[in-house]
This record gives sequence, structure tokens and C-alpha cells, in this order.
Amino acid sequence: NVLIQKRVINLLKGNPYRNRSFIFSLCRENVFELRKPAALSFLNGADREQTERLLNALFHRRNFLGINGRFFIENIDIVKETGCQEAVPYLLDIIRRRCRFFQKRRDVLRIKGFDALTAIDVEKAKAIFPVFIDRSCKAVKKQEKHFRERWKI
Repeated sequence: NVLIQKRVINLLKGNPYRNRSFIFSLCRENVFELRKPAALSFLNGADREQTERLLNALFHRRNFLGINGRFFIENIDIVKETGCQEAVPYLLDIIRRRCRFFQKRRDVLRIKGFDALTAIDVEKAKAIFPVFIDRSCKAVKKQEKHFRERWKI
């Protein structure tokens, strides 16, 4: 089933009459092998409204106790690969969130989000860096110098 859907996605890549609802439904799936090519095919060359709709499908999901952390990390990797400027508000939202439980797990998500933000927009990453460090766990705060060198901030 996954192989057939991947082939359909590859066939739809170059087709201007592609079925958008099919692609959006794949972007909500938990299967990364389907979500990545669907999102990449759509983010490259989509109009602004459709890009916003796709980013909503990728990033508007509840992450209670970090259950969907892997889903968000995979989506952050997709956005980083495309360099999509429209994803900056979603990345900023991930970086600003404060978590009460499982903070170390949440910080992995925030570090990935900040890494993608530095790849897309360095100026906004420099502006949000103090908030990122302030809302992180003690282990991340101790490595502040390392992060400044890693992201050249």
C-alpha cells in the first residue's frame, strides 16, 4: 500500500492538475515515507495559500506530553530541506513553547526547530536565541556557548 502511494505521489509531482486533497491527506499521515515526498512535491512551487494550508497540516497537531514529538521533528526536517520562508512562524511557535512535563524530550524538538530556523532565517534566529535559552532545561542552558558556536550567533 505504501509503495503504491509513493508511486502515485511521484506521478503527481509534475502534474499541474494534481489532486490537492489527496496530498493534504498524506501530509497528515504518521508514515514519514509518504508524508515527505507529498510535502516536498507540494512545497516546491505551490502558491502562498496552499503552502499555508500544507504547513497547517504539518504543524497544527496537539503534542500532549510529547506524544507527537517524532512527527514534528520529521516535519521540521522537511521544512529545513525546502527552506520554506512561510514556515518561520511555525518554527518560532515551537521554539517559544514552554513545557511542564518531559522538558528534556521537548528540548530536543525545540533544538531541531531552532536548527531549522537558523538554516532558513538567521536574523530571526538571533532575535529569538535568548528566549530559546531561557525556556530550556538546565542541560541546554549549560551548553549555551556550544549552541552559539554551532549556529554562529
